[in-house]
Amino acid sequence: MVDLDESNVNLEHIMPQGAGDDWPGSAEEKQFYLNRIGNLTLLLASENRDMGDAPFLDRTGVYAASQIMLTQALVSCIRDYAS
Repeated sequence: MVDLDESNVNLEHIMPQGAGDDWPGSAEEKQFYLNRIGNLTLLLASENRDMGDAPFLDRTGVYAASQIMLTQALVSCIRDYAS
């Protein structure tokens, strides 16, 4: 069982807070969606730290391997949306 104590879990922005030109949308659109619940997931602090500022496709690998089931399930939703 995963220790979901708030010191061990981060609220992860899927589209990063500093999303650049490699992310679609205007600066206004990015700001609009940044803190929406659909752009957030849970990630263990250690997973988040190891991931750093990795590109989105690399992030999906971290999400898929996450110990938090909600975050694992996110990857299948992303793949379904992208296909």
